[in-house]
Amino acid sequence: MKQRIAILGCGNLGMSMANGLLMNSDFNPELLQVSKRNSASLVGLSKQGVKTFDNNAMAIDQAELVVLAVKPYDVHVVLEDIKHDFDPKRQILISVATGISIAEINKFIPEATVFRAMPNIAADVMESITCISTNSNDEEKINAVEHLFKHIGKILYIKEELMEAATVLGAC
Repeated sequence: MKQRIAILGCGNLGMSMANGLLMNSDFNPELLQVSKRNSASLVGLSKQGVKTFDNNAMAIDQAELVVLAVKPYDVHVVLEDIKHDFDPKRQILISVATGISIAEINKFIPEATVFRAMPNIAADVMESITCISTNSNDEEKINAVEHLFKHIGKILYIKEELMEAATVLGAC
């Protein structure tokens, strides 16, 4: 994997994704950038070569894949925070936040290519089953997102309206 990845919100799910990526022998930790309000809790990732931030705009600056891994009630705040720094021509936005639709995300960043994905914490050990939905037909972008999630397990495409059910099943 050669694309830079930014994970915004490195709580349970974001941290599981980061750990799963870092378990791959072919993944370069320098390609991963993570952010969290309290970045002190990211010291372990930093020691592995991951760039850590407490500023979302700085975290996405060099990234091609931007993973929105915050709580649903923080999504609007984070989207508002990054909308002027997000470059829809070179970046893909991937939301793993529950209950936030692609259309809702596009209200903040209208030109963004958006994917919704629901991995589970088994990503921590590269065993996630990640459900993905998108309204994009761009094969290059689809391949980039698939490549990311295949590093932490298996993928399955579903219709967006089934994403909530996938979230419930993934939590079991």
